[in-house]
Amino acid sequence: MPAFREVFLSFGAVSSSRTSMNNLLSTPGGGCAPVLMVGGVPEMDNFQQDKIRLILRKRKGFVKIALRHGASLVPTFSFGEIGLFKQADGCVRRVQETVRKTIGIAPVIFFGRGWIQDTFGILPQRKPITVVVGKPIDVEKNENPSDIEIEELHERYVKDLKSLYNEYNPQFGDTNMKLIIK
Repeated sequence: MPAFREVFLSFGAVSSSRTSMNNLLSTPGGGCAPVLMVGGVPEMDNFQQDKIRLILRKRKGFVKIALRHGASLVPTFSFGEIGLFKQADGCVRRVQETVRKTIGIAPVIFFGRGWIQDTFGILPQRKPITVVVGKPIDVEKNENPSDIEIEELHERYVKDLKSLYNEYNPQFGDTNMKLIIK
């Protein structure tokens, strides 16, 4: 879609690349707090309505960047996101998987509600989203972190994120939903 990128950039969005994150965190005087969806596009491809699947286990670059800049990590969780859109299953799902295996990324095919009617369209369903913010994890600056330091901080982040989910899920989420961290 022409100009789509420019619309986002005009509202302050930036690329989620290492270069962009390093640039934001190196701003003289600070004041930048980047928000990153660590799971990226694969995390959006969650077609099972009874599971919340986070792609986090192998994603450690954000931890390394935080260590290099001494930037705090703040675990957050959005309850209600899973019900905003539905994804196709059955033969459409099999086609998505075939495409994913062929080119390495699957097209995310979703549907929500329409502009005037609530049965089919591309708008999200009318459901509340509650974002909970955890306690910041203070990070000591280390320009050359070891693999062990990265792993330890990553484990702490995952542990704190799980705790945040478990604490607030009964109040804002669905106790029938299973959290899966891949």
